[in-house]
Amino acid sequence: MTLILFIVLLLTVVVIHELGHMLVAKLFNVYCHEFSFGMGPKLFSVKGKETVYSVRALPLGGYVAMAGEGDEELRKEKDIDVPFERTLQGIAGWKKILIYAAGIFMNIVLALVIVAMVFLSYGEAAVSPDSTIASVMEDYPADIAGLKAGDRITSIRLADDEKFSVDSFADLSGYLSMYEGEGDIGFTVIRGEEEIEVNLIPEYNEEEGRYLIGINSNGYQYVKVNVLNCWSLSFEYCVSNVKAIISTIGNLLRGVGFNNVSGVVGMYQATDQVVELGADYYFLLIAIISINLGVMNALPVPMLDGGRILIQLIESAIGKPLDKKFINIIMTASVALLLLLTVLITVKDVINLF
Repeated sequence: MTLILFIVLLLTVVVIHELGHMLVAKLFNVYCHEFSFGMGPKLFSVKGKETVYSVRALPLGGYVAMAGEGDEELRKEKDIDVPFERTLQGIAGWKKILIYAAGIFMNIVLALVIVAMVFLSYGEAAVSPDSTIASVMEDYPADIAGLKAGDRITSIRLADDEKFSVDSFADLSGYLSMYEGEGDIGFTVIRGEEEIEVNLIPEYNEEEGRYLIGINSNGYQYVKVNVLNCWSLSFEYCVSNVKAIISTIGNLLRGVGFNNVSGVVGMYQATDQVVELGADYYFLLIAIISINLGVMNALPVPMLDGGRILIQLIESAIGKPLDKKFINIIMTASVALLLLLTVLITVKDVINLF
């Protein structure tokens, strides 16, 4: 059952992403050769007006093949004669940007809808308390460093000297989870009308398997959910996840927080865990993975949608296409880097299994 639900999760987030590309491409009359559910050998297919809708053997995603997107061999093989104005190269630059951005947009929309529906099914939603400390645990790092109940944490400095603003305990927990036991952490807090700086070294708790500083919040507030406010609550939830992902990516670029990243193996483990908790948790996992896919695809890496958008913006700025050899080089390099990162993350996930 876990395997089936994991496959459904992957297909959902990837197919909705590719569907976004195809819908906007068709809106601008770009010829789409094929829309595939899954990868690898084709099992069967259905021919639409001009697009082939296929199901392939490996249910690990999908894709849409658009004219002008590395399709020269496909055109030769199938003798497809597509007018230039119906290819990606034959449409305006802003239209291409919208096509590339559509997949990211659909992933975020999917997450917003899922989270809103889950909140509605519960009838209430937990809202993270602000960053005011409710109590300090005796003899823990926070107590020893001088933090007090009533202090409001406004920012946190991690061991690599990167500083982050803190608005809620959810923000604080996310940033603290990136601590890997090296150096101290700095807090900027408001005490009365005074702003003070406090430094401390978190204490590792073997039982909980994480670093603790010894502070408590005022507890989550529960808000009644209806068909009107479910969307704003869902938006806040999704924004919080986007901020956490961006923060994690920023730390990775500085060589920090690699253990906070998971790949396919980690996603499978997460699916296995949430299946035991119920359908709501499973749907929330789909939403979180969808947000991750959207944010990752927005990165300015040539093989990703964000990189393609960046290339198009550069070409629009200089008034001509970039050299094809240069494009091929940076595409190949980005594929190699993404594959290397995938292998490293997968190895890390497998090691963590044991």
